[in-house]
Amino acid sequence: MQLLHSNCIVSDDVAVQIMSMNKVGIKTSNIVAHVALQSGGLEKLPFELRNAYDK
Repeated sequence: MQLLHSNCIVSDDVAVQIMSMNKVGIKTSNIVAHVALQSGGLEKLPFELRNAYDK
């Protein structure tokens, strides 16, 4: 399913997880891979990697 860019929103709880893991030196791409694993795959995430970098 292709999402419109305006619908690709990183939720607040995921944004907090990304920011706190970034603070300890984990790369954003690795964090998104971890979140995707928890969600059941990249295609099930409501956002794309580039949206995670914007947070």
